[in-house]
Amino acid sequence: QNHGASFFSGFLYQKNWHHDFEYTQWMGSEIMQDKTSLAIACPSAVVQQEQNFLLNPAHKDYGKIRLKEVSGFYFDERLFPSMYR
Repeated sequence: QNHGASFFSGFLYQKNWHHDFEYTQWMGSEIMQDKTSLAIACPSAVVQQEQNFLLNPAHKDYGKIRLKEVSGFYFDERLFPSMYR
């Protein structure tokens, strides 16, 4: 249920966007400065078939956001062994 919140998901991504730090920083700044979207659905750089939602603290309804559930995301230790030493 979005309670009238605006969600932005139609941004056109450049090819190989996930390898261009400056582009992703610019893209996020542009969308956040707009202040019309409470949350921005964007593709995950970790799991490309999934989406992340970036919350916009500049939106007028940001203070109304409440977490209902939190679940962890764990990397397989075999992928990043240095993280688990």
